[in-house]
Amino acid sequence: MEMDKHTLFKIYNKARKAAREGKLDIKRLNRALGILQSKNYTKSYVTTIRACSCPDWCNHPGQPCKHMIAEMIKYRASHPKTEGRR
Repeated sequence: MEMDKHTLFKIYNKARKAAREGKLDIKRLNRALGILQSKNYTKSYVTTIRACSCPDWCNHPGQPCKHMIAEMIKYRASHPKTEGRR
């Protein structure tokens, strides 16, 4: 899925706020941004917003890995909130 740079960074900046509040690991978030910006990104793991088959998530299932965070950002970009709804 292609998303424009403006949308990507708008969602990324909201995620950075969550990382500052301790809800996400900032290093994984930055790596997720790198994944999304990569021109030749191919999925090497089975990844959803709830689980991933990568070794990082398998070893730390309580925290989302960079692949899951990238999926979350892609999901948020394709499902924008409607104005007036929370």
